[in-house]
Amino acid sequence: MSITVASGSATISGLSVANPKGFSSQHAIELGSITGGGPIVIKQIDVERPQVAYEVNNGGPSNLATIQKNATTYAGGTTSSSGSGRKLIIDDLVIRQGQVGVSATLLKGKSLTAPLPEIHLTNIGKSSGGATPAQVAGQVLAAISGAAAKVGSSELAKSLGSVVNGAGPTASGASQGVGSQIKGLLGK
Repeated sequence: MSITVASGSATISGLSVANPKGFSSQHAIELGSITGGGPIVIKQIDVERPQVAYEVNNGGPSNLATIQKNATTYAGGTTSSSGSGRKLIIDDLVIRQGQVGVSATLLKGKSLTAPLPEIHLTNIGKSSGGATPAQVAGQVLAAISGAAAKVGSSELAKSLGSVVNGAGPTASGASQGVGSQIKGLLGK
């Protein structure tokens, strides 16, 4: 018998079942080898109270978009299910009770906080026979980034809109310009 922990596989060789007394053959069953492996199946993962910082600076991509791009590059830029290492299947992954801290250069040092909506991912890696840890991380990060960006852009729009609206009638034309800037910053 051999077990390879890194790949999660096991091989049993030379397994046989002896014939009971009274039968002429020595073995009733002889198996050459049995090999097992496959993806690790995780029934549920719960992530409680994550804190997400969403930052947008000077019209560039957000910090979360940059992290996601770097993670994809680090993982070899592949989203295919090929690759070495043990694959994962996650039936349910729930992220709840999180907070998003929002900051942007347009806020001039002010930061905002808003609740992160609950995120529920199901059957990660199931249709492809398993996903690599990098693929799982990419999918989870994409879900968090997407939800945080939606919350962040909404909070920025509200905050900047109230600043412009509070400036009086002379700023009425400026509010449309600020809205365009926000959409440009957030890639919308």
